[in-house]
Amino acid sequence: MNPQPPTHPRPRPLRFRAIAALCAAIGLVGIAAAPATAAPKVSGKFDVSGVGTNNEITKGPDGNIWVTLDNANDVARITPKGKVSEYDALDISNPVGIASGPGKTLWVTQPNGVAVFDPSDPDAAEKFTINDIADPRPIVRGPDGNMWTVSGDKVIRIPPADPASAESFQVIDAGRDIDRGKDGRLWVGDFGGQVVRVEADGTAKAYDTGAGSGLQAIATGPRGQVGYADPTSNPQIAGRVAGGKVKRTKTAGDPFGVAYAARTYWMPRFADGDLLALDAETGKTTDPVSFGKNTGPRRVTTGPGKTLWVTLENAEKIARVSGVR
Repeated sequence: MNPQPPTHPRPRPLRFRAIAALCAAIGLVGIAAAPATAAPKVSGKFDVSGVGTNNEITKGPDGNIWVTLDNANDVARITPKGKVSEYDALDISNPVGIASGPGKTLWVTQPNGVAVFDPSDPDAAEKFTINDIADPRPIVRGPDGNMWTVSGDKVIRIPPADPASAESFQVIDAGRDIDRGKDGRLWVGDFGGQVVRVEADGTAKAYDTGAGSGLQAIATGPRGQVGYADPTSNPQIAGRVAGGKVKRTKTAGDPFGVAYAARTYWMPRFADGDLLALDAETGKTTDPVSFGKNTGPRRVTTGPGKTLWVTLENAEKIARVSGVR
């Protein structure tokens, strides 16, 4: 039997080879032309009459940014484009915390109480006495529809319909910040060296953040996780509580505030004049966004259009950071 001749792939017609080469070239061009993701950057700094160490900043129900002030005026509104308007309301005095409440209202904490106003008319703010708010701190709307704040060793639940009937729970040491988690719980940053999870009925569970720890801010993240800024530890810590475990990332520069956006905890560092990015999954940090020397960034909130807004205490400005992805 005669052996079979060897087989070879049948050459493609030149026309098909040319089309294939063209497609490959187009694909390579497409890959080469894909733009790299731009890093976040400072896109504006806007003058305000004064922000202090504990003055808070938030996105309001009207889509603008709102901040409490420590000078003659009480609160300021900053539009997404950076136009600033300040208000000196009769019923607001030395405000600290600020947050959205029911009915598209804004709530501020102040010594011995709260004040509530419509963003369209801040001068018509109405105050309510709550004596347990001796040391005003941030405020947040809870999963139960009530407003919640911290003061000293107390977590305070405030019914919007009757703020004067607020109820206190003595379940912390020295509250500095409070946030609402997607898990339906409240989370407290405690200067007494712990993160405290608080249920709507006031019961609490604490997570020890270590000897010498002193938390200044907290922000809730994904899947029941929280991030916290701890400038008092030595070395200083950008921390997380994930899966019931405390995880620490060493840092420096005085991390003070924290907000969560784009799978990242963003922490203004007062001494270094920048905004640190802490990956929520890995705990790794990336190159910070700089505000410049002696600006003194303290507090941060998310804003419209993939922005972050930061109080600059020393510069007496509000900074906008764009390109947060």
